[in-house]
Amino acid sequence: MNFSVLMSIYYKENPNFFNRAMKSIWNEQSIKPNEIVLVEDGELTEELYKEIKKWKNKIGGGIR
Repeated sequence: MNFSVLMSIYYKENPNFFNRAMKSIWNEQSIKPNEIVLVEDGELTEELYKEIKKWKNKIGGGIR
């Protein structure tokens, strides 16, 4: 089964909440999505960019 997850993130997002959502999507599901499409609603904080980079390194090409 192929499917994608679409997720929006904006600058006021708490990095801990973003991390929790990503853990739920990637670590805690029995079937992982083929891709996660992350939509940045404007410029984000450095902390959020750092968390996104961590997840991109972990997932590889599975996050866009």
